[in-house]
Amino acid sequence: MKLNQQCIQILDFLMEQEDFKNIGYISSELGHSERSVRYSLEKIDVFLGEQNLPALIRHTRKGVLLPEKNIVSPVVNKFKQRITPKKYRYSQEEVQQFLLLKLLLSEEVLPVTYFEEVLFISRSSVLNHLRAIEGELFLNNLDLSHQPRHGFLVTGNLITKSTLFARTTFEAIVPLVVLLFGAVGLSILMQSITSGQIIPEAFTTMLAPAINSIDTPYAVFLICFLEMLFWFIGLNGYAILIGFVLPFMTQYLGANAAAYAAGEPIPHVFAPNFWDYFMGFSGSGITGALVILALFSKSKELKAVGKVSVVPAIFTISEPVVFGLPICFNPYLFIPFVLGTPILAVGQWFVFHFGWVRPPIANVGGTPIPLAQYLATMDWRAIVLIVFVLAAAVCMYYPFFKMYEKSLIKEEAVVSEREAAHDALNLDF
Repeated sequence: MKLNQQCIQILDFLMEQEDFKNIGYISSELGHSERSVRYSLEKIDVFLGEQNLPALIRHTRKGVLLPEKNIVSPVVNKFKQRITPKKYRYSQEEVQQFLLLKLLLSEEVLPVTYFEEVLFISRSSVLNHLRAIEGELFLNNLDLSHQPRHGFLVTGNLITKSTLFARTTFEAIVPLVVLLFGAVGLSILMQSITSGQIIPEAFTTMLAPAINSIDTPYAVFLICFLEMLFWFIGLNGYAILIGFVLPFMTQYLGANAAAYAAGEPIPHVFAPNFWDYFMGFSGSGITGALVILALFSKSKELKAVGKVSVVPAIFTISEPVVFGLPICFNPYLFIPFVLGTPILAVGQWFVFHFGWVRPPIANVGGTPIPLAQYLATMDWRAIVLIVFVLAAAVCMYYPFFKMYEKSLIKEEAVVSEREAAHDALNLDF
């Protein structure tokens, strides 16, 4: 018996429980329907029997209990490491493209179980995707032949198969090639116009005469807003804007360091580490708040993202959350991420401006929080500030995160029910 991801999740949950848990409680905690939980428990019983382990103890009112956990745990852990890989959710286009290319290359019948194991999707999903690519094969005078209890094979003219394979592969790399040559062409054009300046340098040169300072609340809001907007559409906002902002920040840092050494008031706020460790605290968009919310989420997908994002957040790296949660192109999180983050940044700017916390007087790189905030300002109050900022960010994201979480839980429940219903048919292809 091969356990699916839901069975493994339920088994892990039962190993953590010291008392009986009823079906309703398990369903609520893990975000699955009661029907799919019951079916998964049956599969777990079969698995335990195959491994010569004691079966689940069932009680009419109390629920189920996993006995002798000290014996079951090593066997289950070994099974997970050797047989059941981590699940990756492929997009519909990725799955269909893989199926098409693999079938075109293969001269032997491929069983459905092969695609289940490689793509980590259910049998019903594989069959649905096969139906989707069958139309394209038909338009190219090819047939998707089904051999009961063996699998599928693409039949037809070998030249036609090779042509379709080459065309499908080429279509996949065309966008990448176009973007690559377009970016190179734009860079060459800009250098020819500006006497060798790359794009960030050219923007800095053009805008510098019109801008006397970026150390204002208006500039902080605009820069932070643009950065978040770029991140939201999948671009590294920091990398795009740093070429323009860095000359100002470096100048401000030098003035701050000189004033600190002379015992004078610190004149500027927008030094490099203000952006790195305060405006971008725990990652661009203050994504550490989302990591905290994800860790306590009822959605298994969000909780998994939260677990892998803890360490990056400590080093102010936001990519696991931006692209893993994701924030990118996620309408639920647009308002707090793109509009809320600049407001928090401006609030911090005023805290430094009024002297409640010393502005950054040193440039500290690659240092974990909260040590980075202290070393950048040499002021213990900076640590207190980031605690309040993190709390404010959690409150800001909370209602939007909950709406997104609710939508994912519904999707996960629907998928679990469909997989359970189809697996119950016990079809053998």
